[in-house]
Amino acid sequence: GYQIPVIAVQKGNPKNITCLEDLARPGVTVGVGEKDALAVGRLTVKMLGELGIYDDVMKNVEFEGGTATKLIMPVAMGNLDAVINWMPVAMAWEETVDFIKIDPANLMCSIAPIGMTTYSTKKELAKQYLDFVMSDEGRAIFEERGFAPYFDPEEIEKVR
Repeated sequence: GYQIPVIAVQKGNPKNITCLEDLARPGVTVGVGEKDALAVGRLTVKMLGELGIYDDVMKNVEFEGGTATKLIMPVAMGNLDAVINWMPVAMAWEETVDFIKIDPANLMCSIAPIGMTTYSTKKELAKQYLDFVMSDEGRAIFEERGFAPYFDPEEIEKVR
């Protein structure tokens, strides 16, 4: 499946952030994922670099998170205005965080693979789980929680 990054903001979006470019505005405090530790951090570098705003946004960065949960917490607590994080993480914090979808023209996604280890001691249960995830019902559950459709390469074009 595909993990889709979004701009997570404080509930109510008090800084009126609407796009990646807004993260470069003076007075906007930003958090990003550590580029050497998080896939969302590496994706952030690429997306901002492609837009030519990497250095301007980095001037506003006050926090670099080593996990997706640690990255979103300062926004949920009101200590940062925005972070770039995965949609499922932002959705999990919906009581204290809103999110803005990134313009598809600027969006880059990350693949979240699924598979069964050869060391599994419960291969039949693992196979049942994989079959469920690939079923229409399983795919719908993942989509509902913010992941792009699973196992369909053409779907990525719809979010890019």
